[in-house]
Amino acid sequence: MNIVEMKGQKGNLIRFIHGDCNEFMKDIDWKHYHLGMVDPPYGIDIAKRMLGKNMNQMKQLRDRRKMGNWDEKIPEEDYFAKLLYVTRNQVIWGGNYFGDYLGSCKKYYIWDKEQHEDLSFAACEFAWTSFDAAPKMIKRSRSKDAKHEKIHDTQKPIYLYDAVFMDLFKWEALKQGDRVLDTHGGSHNIAILAWRYNLNLDIVEINEEFHLAGIKNFKQNCSQLRVELF
Repeated sequence: MNIVEMKGQKGNLIRFIHGDCNEFMKDIDWKHYHLGMVDPPYGIDIAKRMLGKNMNQMKQLRDRRKMGNWDEKIPEEDYFAKLLYVTRNQVIWGGNYFGDYLGSCKKYYIWDKEQHEDLSFAACEFAWTSFDAAPKMIKRSRSKDAKHEKIHDTQKPIYLYDAVFMDLFKWEALKQGDRVLDTHGGSHNIAILAWRYNLNLDIVEINEEFHLAGIKNFKQNCSQLRVELF
């Protein structure tokens, strides 16, 4: 595996790992990470879907097919078993697709995208968590993140990670210096927030193009002392 290490503001370590997350996790000790914040494939085969009535459909399909067939199926049971083994707590986006492996939960996050009704993709997204606390709704339009470069077609915006981290820090479920794992890096936006919150992050991405683009995204957004989120 190829690993690129970068230091954060207060000495925290952010490691960008190009490789298979299942292979990576098999060598990690039990409950090594304080949190697993992950966004696995939902199994909806997004490369073949039309996500807006007013878009150029041929270009839309062509761009998505370049990403390959990574979203044809959800991860297998072994992935979730490893994730729960190496992390103490978890926030898993798309948890509604993984009910057979995760079961029910008390605390969850709902991201309300406040999108136009003509758009055909999901109006909200659900994150399963392992925490025993009250659910939280996060309302913000995806369009308000337009100033940040779009790297991955299903990337989670910076403000969404910020809202979740703020909530976890608020009730001390997470603190500076904690270790976080992301198994499906995508845009690597989570790394920008790990830098901001002084977290130690291991972020794994199997696709080399996204791995390299994610590192570039991180460097561009963290080149100054302050990350502008809004």
